[in-house]
Amino acid sequence: SNGSWRSIWTLEFSYAFQLVEIKGKIQVDAHYFEEGNVQLDTDVDCKDSTIMQSPEDTGHTVANIIRHHESEYFSSLEESYLNLSDATFKDLRRKLPVTRTLFPWHNTHAITLTRDLAKELGIGKGSHVTR
Repeated sequence: SNGSWRSIWTLEFSYAFQLVEIKGKIQVDAHYFEEGNVQLDTDVDCKDSTIMQSPEDTGHTVANIIRHHESEYFSSLEESYLNLSDATFKDLRRKLPVTRTLFPWHNTHAITLTRDLAKELGIGKGSHVTR
């Protein structure tokens, strides 16, 4: 499996209220290969704030807030993946066709759509349709 993580954080300083508004968008794209391709494409918006302190303390607090939101989101993704059971993956896979038989990918040249349709509908050679 592979993927990408992109975080964009914006800080707005409100000097009148001595407040720092923190807005973030976390975008995650992940691919999981398990005899097929399961794709996760998600994003989440985060919002928080903190009281203005000295520049050094404010920077430290903002970094901790961002770390908290990203860790929390990562944990929720990790939990989702851990909870994906075999049954869940089976539900995501293509179901068997109505015939309840697997498609013979190894022998596709032997299959023709028109012949199979004719056989299914009973309109092939040796049969007739009345109207």
